[in-house]
Amino acid sequence: MSGRKDKCLRERVEEPMSVLETMISFYLYSFVGWFYESTICSFVNHRHFINRGFLMGPYCPIYGVGAAACYLCFRGIENPFLLFLASAILCGIIEYFTSYVMEKAFHAKWWDYSHFPFQLHGRICLYGLTLFGAGNVVLCHFVQPRFLGVLRKVHPDVELFLVIGLTLIFCIDATITMFSWTSLNKNLKELHEKVFALTNEKMEDVSDYLVDKLPFSHTNLDMERIAVVEQLFAPYSFIGLRFMYNIRTCIDELFGTFYIS
Repeated sequence: MSGRKDKCLRERVEEPMSVLETMISFYLYSFVGWFYESTICSFVNHRHFINRGFLMGPYCPIYGVGAAACYLCFRGIENPFLLFLASAILCGIIEYFTSYVMEKAFHAKWWDYSHFPFQLHGRICLYGLTLFGAGNVVLCHFVQPRFLGVLRKVHPDVELFLVIGLTLIFCIDATITMFSWTSLNKNLKELHEKVFALTNEKMEDVSDYLVDKLPFSHTNLDMERIAVVEQLFAPYSFIGLRFMYNIRTCIDELFGTFYIS
């Protein structure tokens, strides 16, 4: 019975996404990416929540672009391994060039993988690509088809209203952020900084409250166990480094020599 439902679901979403569906999916996964970065990643690295987005609002557009692009390009791939590999490569390209453009445009880094193994110029790393590849397998085979099944029951006028509203908010946010980072408007820069400071303060309060409620919140990480895991992967480091070196050489030949830490 469940197999028949899954078959009907796949048939219902075989047609390409419309522009409205693509935009709604972009905003949805931009929010999911922001939530992941600002809660899980921030808590692991800083022990409290932080607004990790480039913009003021709760969205990381790079996640929305990556998720929508992978589904549009690879939704027809049934083999999970091929889908994983294709998604990891595409997300790696998006993440690398987004980092490069933002670094050149704003003279700042929003992420740095220099301390990770198998990293390329600090912009992408094997760990991140593995997460993106696995995440897109789940998204393409399970999450997005069911989300589109629900979305296509909604009246198109409601979708249009939602997209217009979200796009308006997004454009205002992007405009304020651009003016702030380029220092073209002092008032907008002050507004941007105040909103970010207030958001981080509230998110830190929430994370501190949740930490106090967790029974294991005051235990320290077992660094010895982490060291053991790192040693287990040491024999494979040469293969990974050689692979990353070949990719790096190709990129340097095409786009010039970049700094490699």
